[in-house]
Amino acid sequence: MNLKVASLAGIIFILLFTMIASADEYVAMMVHNTRQGVSEGRIYVSNDKVVVQSYEGTVIIRGDRKMAWAVYPKVKKYMEKPFDPLYLVATSKRVPGEISRTPVGKGNIGGKMLNKFQVKYAIDGKTNTVFQWFEDGSEIPVRTATQDGIWSIEFKNIRLGPQPYDMFEIPKDFKEETSLKAIAG
Repeated sequence: MNLKVASLAGIIFILLFTMIASADEYVAMMVHNTRQGVSEGRIYVSNDKVVVQSYEGTVIIRGDRKMAWAVYPKVKKYMEKPFDPLYLVATSKRVPGEISRTPVGKGNIGGKMLNKFQVKYAIDGKTNTVFQWFEDGSEIPVRTATQDGIWSIEFKNIRLGPQPYDMFEIPKDFKEETSLKAIAG
């Protein structure tokens, strides 16, 4: 009996460790609101690597390489995009250039009461402020919104777990393009 309890405790420890270790690895439905409208898609996150797939297309963001690409699967082409640390602001509790993080109470998002934080950060010498909402004990922001309401990103149906490494790479048979005109054909 003691062996069964010890084995069960070991399994629980491994599961908890795996959940903590993979807190920055997840997939979710994403809703992006701007003054121009709403777009939806899927987001895949593995630490500082992000893939966003939406009706508008696919974007691969590699914070580890300071690179970003717009990928066009129908024509097997891609374009390099300027990397902007702002790309990573909504995907993790660790905001690039973070100056301060202040709890500001609770907020109702999708019928759940979440912890709300005001986050100040600096990119290229400019200080910005966003609000982030988290479930208790989570490192994944369920919602991130600018203080001035220009944009917000909300994640739904978040599933924790490792993401395939090759998802964050440009497929080998894709060709680089420098002109949108050439991609549109």
